Amino acid sequence: MKKMVIALSTLGLFSLGYYYFHKNTRIEPYWGENKVSSRNPASVLDQLSPEIEIYKDFFSTDTYQKRVSYEMDVKLRTDVSEEYLRKKAELALHDSFRISFEKMREAKEKDPPLVNLFKEGLIESFTTHFVKTIGALRLVNSTFQIDFSFVPKIHKDFNYVPELSSNQLVQWNDTNSFYDELTKEDQSLQEQILKAKIPSNKEGYQYYGGQLSIWLKILDTHPRFDIPDPKKNAVKGFLRFRRYYKANAIADLKPFLRGQDLKMESVKVEMEKGKKDFFITVDVFKEFSLGSIMPKLDRMDIHFGTLQPDNLYKNSFIGMIFTNDNGTIKTGEIKIKGEFKAEDGSLYPFRTSLERLSYDFNKKSFDVSASKLFTTTSPPPSGEGQRMRPLNMQFEEMLLKRFTPELIEGLSLKEFHHDVGGAQ
Repeated sequence: MKKMVIALSTLGLFSLGYYYFHKNTRIEPYWGENKVSSRNPASVLDQLSPEIEIYKDFFSTDTYQKRVSYEMDVKLRTDVSEEYLRKKAELALHDSFRISFEKMREAKEKDPPLVNLFKEGLIESFTTHFVKTIGALRLVNSTFQIDFSFVPKIHKDFNYVPELSSNQLVQWNDTNSFYDELTKEDQSLQEQILKAKIPSNKEGYQYYGGQLSIWLKILDTHPRFDIPDPKKNAVKGFLRFRRYYKANAIADLKPFLRGQDLKMESVKVEMEKGKKDFFITVDVFKEFSLGSIMPKLDRMDIHFGTLQPDNLYKNSFIGMIFTNDNGTIKTGEIKIKGEFKAEDGSLYPFRTSLERLSYDFNKKSFDVSASKLFTTTSPPPSGEGQRMRPLNMQFEEMLLKRFTPELIEGLSLKEFHHDVGGAQ
């Protein structure tokens, strides 16, 4: 029952966002391209920039003439092992939503401040209440992750069942569905994304589903613990926007790097055995702490050819978090072949496979250490490469640092966030 209350509270919170975007945008009803027409002054939408497109992916998706809808699921994850402490954590989650709703109802404005809710207010208000409740319940030195998953649901028939379900108690044409729902095998989020048969919208990157996550690490601020700057470090966390895309035109990629120091000869996409579609997982991170509770844009990780799992992050150092790969579904690889000029002035052939590109919004370039490439190069002649850095390190640094604009344009990475490469 408690989980049901939490789910309903969460649904109400995100319904505000859904209402906002559907009130001010309109999905064109024809088959194919997903076009959105604005009915609002641009200045209002600009207040949500640059995250406006991300929110549209979650809350204003194309229904493909009622063939596709998205169900939302909420899940609380924690590294707390005792069952009664887990129940306390669920209580804290529910209480935080309740208090946040009460604050919104008490607002003097005629309408809820939805722009601020999505820009900062949601995280600031909810996180503050959640942290206070967790502290009151003595659930400290713990990690918490709250996931809101948006799962595609495919409708085979055109009918008015969703519209009639609110006032028609029994759906006689939908018998046995409840039993089927109870007995069907549980599938992970990434498995459901992979098996969803959404009609193609002819776009290069087609949204298939996603997940909004709030991750918190809460430390004990009791005097016996020597925590530097406790106001800032007692609570750290991030907001993660995760979106799954099917790359419809990935096989049409052509060489997009050609210069004196680096020349791309070919781009090849190799599909994983048994897979027909190439998927990409995009994670946008916004960090916050108790000292700065409003989330700040930090980085974006683009995972090529994989559907990443929604596991609990356990590392308390936000900048050093690495994804737990258990449950990752691989759909293919992007392989690049060419030659580059090394530090000794000679040209060397290279082959590399793009697995993950990590873009740093503060430095406005790719993070070499956080990105993941598998590169092989031909070794230099015997004795000539002893004073040089390894060739694969030279190549990856050149590719990710000097050719940032070309990578962004060649792979159309601005589709995932407006600020990639610098705001326009």
